[in-house]
This record gives sequence, C-alpha cells and structure tokens, in this order.
Amino acid sequence: MVTAQESVDSVGIDSICGEGALTITVSDTLPADDASQALDTILRQFVTVPTEELPPLSAVEPKPPAPGAVVFVDSPQGRYFRSIGAVDVESCVFVDPELRFPIGSNTKMFTAAVIFQLHEEGLLSTSDLVSQYLPEEIALFPGVETATIDMLLTHTSGLPDYLNSTDPATLGGRMGAGDWDVLALAYTPQELVAQAASHPLLFAPGTEAQWAYSNTGYIMLGQIIEQVTGKTYIEAVTERVIERLGMANTVLVAALPPAELGLATQYLVSPFTVNTSGWNFTQAWSAGNAVSTPEDMAIFLRAYYTGALYQNPETLEAMMTRAAPETPSNPRISITCTAATTRADSSVTVVRRSARKAMLAITRRRTRSLSHGRTARNLALGAAFITSVTRSASRRRGTRFTAISLRFANLPFKT
Repeated sequence: MVTAQESVDSVGIDSICGEGALTITVSDTLPADDASQALDTILRQFVTVPTEELPPLSAVEPKPPAPGAVVFVDSPQGRYFRSIGAVDVESCVFVDPELRFPIGSNTKMFTAAVIFQLHEEGLLSTSDLVSQYLPEEIALFPGVETATIDMLLTHTSGLPDYLNSTDPATLGGRMGAGDWDVLALAYTPQELVAQAASHPLLFAPGTEAQWAYSNTGYIMLGQIIEQVTGKTYIEAVTERVIERLGMANTVLVAALPPAELGLATQYLVSPFTVNTSGWNFTQAWSAGNAVSTPEDMAIFLRAYYTGALYQNPETLEAMMTRAAPETPSNPRISITCTAATTRADSSVTVVRRSARKAMLAITRRRTRSLSHGRTARNLALGAAFITSVTRSASRRRGTRFTAISLRFANLPFKT
C-alpha cells in the first residue's frame, strides 16, 4: 500500500505516539557510563526533531526524524543493543532491538563479497571488461566499453544511476514526480539497466579523481554473478554468504516481503504520511534487496573484514585496497554526528563526551571502497543500515574487531 503525502512538516515520533515512544528498550547489560549515555543520546536524535539540547546528528546534511531506530555495538568491553521509537504510527508499538529491517545499499557488501569469491576461484577477474559478460547491456552506453568489474565495484565506471533518471517513463522519473504507485511495480535487472541508459555517461570509465555512486553498476554485478555461477543472485548470495556464516535472520527478498518477516511499517519520510510498505524489492535487487538484523550484520562484518569469506589473505587485501579518490563531492566520511571531529586513521571513532556532545563518526582511510554502500543513499524504503568495523591493530596483541551497527527505521528511499 502506498498513500499520498499530506504534509511536508517533519515531526518526531513523540509528537504522534507520545513521550512513551522515546522509551529506550534495552537488550544488554552495560552500565550507565559515558559511552552508553552517549549512544542513548544518538538513539534519541534519530527519532526527534532537532532542538538546542538534541541537535541534528549531522550539521552538514540534517535528516528528518525516523519513527524508530536500533543501535548495536559489539566490542570487547561489552554489547550495547537498544532501540527506540515505534514500528508504525497507528499502533505505536515499541521497536524491538531484534526487529528485522531492510538494509538497503548494505546489500552491496554481499554482492561485492561474492564477486571476490569468484575472483579467487578463478571464475572471473575483477580486471575483466564488463562487456565480456554483459555485451548487450554495455552496448546501451556509448563510451563505457572499457569499464571493468573493478570499476563497477568502486563506482568509477561513469555509469548513471537508474534511480536518478528524469525520464517520466522510468522508475526514477516517476519517483521524482511523486508518483508513489510506481513503488509497487516489479522490474527485471535488464529493465533497470536500460532505464539508466536514458542518460549519458557521467565520465569516461576509470577517469582519475572521478567517482559517482551507481546502483546500475551493482545491478550489473548481480547479473555477472548469475552468469558465472549458473544460479540466481539470491541463491548464490544465500549459499556463499548467508548460510555459510549462519546468518539465520537474514534473507534476500525476491519481490514483495512476506508477512512472516515481521517488518516495521515503512514510510517515505517524516511526517510519515507516505506508507511505502508495498515497495517491490526488485527495484533494488543486487544493489539493495536484503533484510537483516544488527546481530547478523555484526557476524557478517567480522567475516567480511577479517577475510573469513575468502581462502587467501590476498583476496581480502585486494578488496580493502580498492578505493575511490577523495574529492569535494566524495569526502572520506560516511556520517558525522553532532559536535564531532574525525580522524582519518580510524574506522569508527566513538568520542566519550557529555551526552549533549556525543557523536559517532564512521570514517575510513580508504572509504568509498566497494565494501561500503553510500550512506543515506538509496535507502530501501524504510531502513538504512550504516555499519562499519573498528580495527585496532597491534603487532604484539594481534587485531581486535569491533562491529558497530546503526539501524535507522523508516528513512527516505532516495536522498
């Protein structure tokens, strides 16, 4: 079901469901120290209209409040696992920390992992031309003949994003015009790629210092996975990643999500009058059709960044060293919260300050690599899942990993 937007004024979930909606549900045993209080503050910032006491998480690109949020931090010092808000604006039932969410573009990490597995197995090379596998699709884009698989992974192919199409006959064009009925329609991967061809290349493939986020490229990667493995994309990722890691609460959705997944009601944006729960996951496919939980994503992230999904250490190194250049439009910061300073030499920096100045800065020296979907971009009609991993390396003590998962319920699909 998709309903019309009646108002453009953002509201916090407390304005609809009352102050009780700001109750934090705790599923951990952490003490009330500075770190947990800082993360509690971040939870509240997700679902409330900014005030002087609770300013926006990002002063650079403020976002409207979400109806609910879950924050999960798993570290050697303990777990923080808490939720806030409501699963919908009618019943106002509290969000449970165990709730599954569409994880949007974080699905791209699954896609990238399988591509590197196939590279390791000698079934393809990331330096292969995309035209070797998808000649008909590449023929739709004059000038992209030299694009490689690696360029699709790193968003450096110059391919336009089908969601940015302004053609009124396309998915992106209809969304841009506010025609929300389009969200229920099913699309094939071939149709999505063809819709991107309504716009010219953004730049020549591999142009130095050029980077442009492209869901189109990750749709093509899904097509390549199917061609090389002889299996559907869902089958390949499920066998190679989800089942291999025992991610019992993670699934790839083929079209409309089944009711047994128990997803929260999805909305376009505050004030939550556009119900987008009828969104068809074919519109994101290998660029964003996964549903997961914070705990499952922590399992995945540890495996992803430690190389547990690969046989050879060289494969992990190859994945980690592919990065897009830093440019004014592509800063090396995924998200920076209030009163934040960032350090380019750390993956996740949690600054223990007073609650008002609490922040979480997710950064990486080599961000915008294939391992990260763009933050707050192409969100799967109801949830963003922003994840990263802290790696504290010590030659004497080894390497410790801390997975941090921030889950934002019901954010805009496209920003």
